[in-house]
Amino acid sequence: VIGKFSIRLVPDQEPNIIIRQIVEYLQKVHLRRCSLNRLQIKVFRDGRPFLGDVSCSNYRVAYEALTYVWTKPPDLIRDGATISMATVLREQTDRDVVLIPMAECQSFAHEGGERMSVRNYINGIKVFASYMAKLKGSKASCILPKAFEKH
Repeated sequence: VIGKFSIRLVPDQEPNIIIRQIVEYLQKVHLRRCSLNRLQIKVFRDGRPFLGDVSCSNYRVAYEALTYVWTKPPDLIRDGATISMATVLREQTDRDVVLIPMAECQSFAHEGGERMSVRNYINGIKVFASYMAKLKGSKASCILPKAFEKH
């Protein structure tokens, strides 16, 4: 039997600590059962949760772009996504990162039946264009490295 599960971490949890605790617990339960089966645990991906700074002007500009295109303010939620590249980008560039969604919750993101409506696709392009235009006109110093500010 093969069992697979996924665990979403919150910002104050460290993946290595959680992995160690889960492995220890599973091994303890397996030993207690005195099973003749063997237990093998593989971690396929571990990443820290992404948590952006919503007080940054980058978020303000994204909020304005989303409101402009969709004609209503966005719901600011923390959806539990573990997008390791966003965390790496923030840490390596020392700049704020904002994740702007294009799909809906019902889009089955990262699953076999992943899909996006044409409406969301078109509006997503509009949001990105609006975001870039508003970003250019803002004084969002926390966004672009100095090398990009003149372009």
